[in-house]
Amino acid sequence: MKGKQTVKVSSDENLEPEIEAEMLIQTVASVFHDLMEQQGLDKVKLTKLLKCSRPYTTQLLRGDRNMSLRTLSKLAYALGVRITVGVEPLARFKKQSWAQPVASVRMRHRYKRRANAG
Repeated sequence: MKGKQTVKVSSDENLEPEIEAEMLIQTVASVFHDLMEQQGLDKVKLTKLLKCSRPYTTQLLRGDRNMSLRTLSKLAYALGVRITVGVEPLARFKKQSWAQPVASVRMRHRYKRRANAG
C-alpha cells in the first residue's frame, strides 16, 4: 500500500468572499436598475449620460465589468443620486467583542468648482 493521498476539498469558508462579492455586485446592479426604471431611463439614455459605449453600460449593469469606485460614482451622478456606504459584521463575527453595530459611514466631498477662465 502506497502513502496516503490527500484530496483538498473547498470549504464554504473559502467560497464566502466570492459569495459576498457577488451579492454586492447584484445589489448595486439592482439599485441602479430600479433608479433607471423610476426615472424612465433606458440603457441608450444612460449611455449618453455616462458618455461611454452601450456595451460598456450593459456590462456595468449586468455586473460583468468590475466597477471602480470612480465608475460607481459617475453612474450614481448620472442618475442623480449619491452613494452612501454602510458596513455590518458577517454572521460568523457577530459574537466578537469588536463586532458591535457599526454606524453607516456617509462620505461627502465638497467639490469646488473652478471659475472658467476665458
